[in-house]
Amino acid sequence: CVASQIRRSRSGPTAKPNGGRMVVSASEVTVVEARVCRYNARTSSGWVFAPGCFAASLERRMPRLLLSHDWDQSVGQAISFSDTDEHLDMVFELDDFERVPAAGLASLALQSGEFAEFSVGFHPVSERPSDDGRTLTFLEAELFEISATKKGAVPLTALLELSTGPAPESEEAARLARMRVAGVLSSDEYHRRVDLDRDIDSALATVRRLTAKAEFDDYCNTGAEEERSRRELRFARFDPAWDPVEWWTKRREDDR
Repeated sequence: CVASQIRRSRSGPTAKPNGGRMVVSASEVTVVEARVCRYNARTSSGWVFAPGCFAASLERRMPRLLLSHDWDQSVGQAISFSDTDEHLDMVFELDDFERVPAAGLASLALQSGEFAEFSVGFHPVSERPSDDGRTLTFLEAELFEISATKKGAVPLTALLELSTGPAPESEEAARLARMRVAGVLSSDEYHRRVDLDRDIDSALATVRRLTAKAEFDDYCNTGAEEERSRRELRFARFDPAWDPVEWWTKRREDDR
């Protein structure tokens, strides 16, 4: 499963009842992997989704995750997908449970099996009726949302995995996690770069501590300057002889 590539725990979400509300630690994220559509599978109403019918739409935007096609219960965001000739699988990150209580309820409903299937919210762009008029095949469609449901129209949609783990510690860590989910990074490369990102955080903290704090804060008060520092440190690869004060002093001299 794709979600298992970034899974920290198999125990499931840690949301717990708290006075009628669902809460989860702000340091955790919940990831849902689901088979949201099977291609060439006829619904009871005679609809069929052709392989690749959502491809163009997915290039433009990633859909939201809803409960039962209710936009008042928008609970998560798609972060990656796998589109084959047989089916469309998607990975979602649920919204923060404290900020969006419905996301916590969605997590429990998925975990308990109350919502065991999925349904696509779409607008047809191109379609082809069968000669006998009994089947309508959607050749292209705009995909707006995916809904967790008790009963989906397309047969054999399913929850593939529900997992929870620590939230990324920085924007770079979040970017790396999404690259890992999408299969851009191998497991070894992902962990190497996450470790490097943590080292960079430590190095910047060391520079800040060993130099004039006010000067450092003033110099790095923009996202562009901070990213420049992080980029330089990434290329430095942390030579054992690297000295944070020397690096900082040279940086300031070069900029003058």
